[in-house]
Amino acid sequence: MQPKTAKQVFDFFPGIWKIARHVTAKISKQNAIAYGYGLFTASEINPNLVVYSEKVAIHYLQSNTTHIGKQQYQYLYDTAEASLSKHLHNGNLLYKLNLLNGQIDGEHVCMQDSYLSNYIFETHRFRIIYTVDGPLKCYRITSIYTSMAGKTLTDLGITIANGVIV
Repeated sequence: MQPKTAKQVFDFFPGIWKIARHVTAKISKQNAIAYGYGLFTASEINPNLVVYSEKVAIHYLQSNTTHIGKQQYQYLYDTAEASLSKHLHNGNLLYKLNLLNGQIDGEHVCMQDSYLSNYIFETHRFRIIYTVDGPLKCYRITSIYTSMAGKTLTDLGITIANGVIV
């Protein structure tokens, strides 16, 4: 099922997701691949909030080095507007998702660089493609999230503390 409304997208997220990420940059030392897991958890306090946490191993191709990356976000469904927005872990708005003609995207500016996101949903996976352009950064990040439905955090060797992958 491909979600077509903000509520359907919001309901699609909860669960454990395997992540495969590719970063293709104008500056070759920024080219990387990353693998790991993401966890979307429905908030116990706010039924219109999903908390996202990820942990990935990032391998920089040119330097042949690997680092651990962690990220946290929140997705908030606004019932009054029937809209969905992505927020930083501290609650600050990152962007609203626009759902037009089957396309789901969002946009934000960080410093002088613009981030355009495009969400593509399939039955058991979704992709987020970020195109980043500006004087400080110029790259494309493609993240493929594959559902791990039927698996538990223990099955996958994932440890969480306070809803965050550690």
